[in-house]
Parts: sequence; structure tokens; C-alpha cells
Amino acid sequence: MVRLRSYIQPSLTKELLRALIEAMSRGCPAIGSRVGGIPELLQEDCMHNPKNYKELGKLILNSLNQDWMKEQAQRNFHVAKNYYKDVLDRKRTMFWEKFREFCENKQKV
Repeated sequence: MVRLRSYIQPSLTKELLRALIEAMSRGCPAIGSRVGGIPELLQEDCMHNPKNYKELGKLILNSLNQDWMKEQAQRNFHVAKNYYKDVLDRKRTMFWEKFREFCENKQKV
């Protein structure tokens, strides 16, 4: 039997999300607060409002459900793939190429 462990990111402000993405890339179910970039990574039912310890407590209790944990582990593993270095490098390159084209077209006007 595989035993899953959850990752919890109860942040008050925008954080560097690398730790959350790393946990997700390892197939960890995750819980976090609705700040910074966390809502881009987690589903609504995996988040709590900052400083709301009651919501956080409920999420922790709900996260003990093995079916939920398996579902979130699979989801997070796949979502984290969008943040691999090669994927981000391609997105950055594409952005800068489009920006260069935009600047070149502006100069022609």
C-alpha cells in the first residue's frame, strides 16, 4: 500500500511557489491559501482564505480521504509538468519573440 503525504502552504502573502510546484511534481496532494499564484496551481476545494484556521482545519481533515488524496496526487503531478524548465523556457522564448515582433511593427508605423 502506498502512503501519500500532503503538502500544506498556508501563506499570508505571495510566496515563491517553487516548493509547492516541487511537491506537486512528486505527486503530493496539496492545500494552500488563496494568495499570490497559489490559485493558479490548486483547485478551489484545496484552498482556504489566509488566516482562516477553521477553513484550513477542515481542508486538512478532508485531505485524509484516500480517494481525494489519489485524485489530487494525479492531478498535481500533471499540472506541475507545465512548470518544468524546458516548458517555461519555451514560453519565455515565445513571449520575447512576440515582443520583438511587436516592437518592430511599432517602429514601421
